[in-house]
Amino acid sequence: MSHINTMIHNGESTQGDVIKLVKELSPSKVAVFEKAYNGKSLKAGIKSFCLSCQDCKPYNIRNCESKGCSLWNVRPYQEEA
Repeated sequence: MSHINTMIHNGESTQGDVIKLVKELSPSKVAVFEKAYNGKSLKAGIKSFCLSCQDCKPYNIRNCESKGCSLWNVRPYQEEA
């Protein structure tokens, strides 16, 4: 489980805590999390979920093997067919 995913699922962190960690791990991804937390974009919500699960690494999302995940078919960073 990724650092962000662990933080989210421990039940003790806030969205601000997650944003702070994302700023440390992958500053370029902060805007996606902020947009998702503002509830303005379903796409950002899906993207931030996948980023949190895969340590903010697009390569890991693209090659995700968690086919049981309900978002697997709509995950971002997939190679175009």
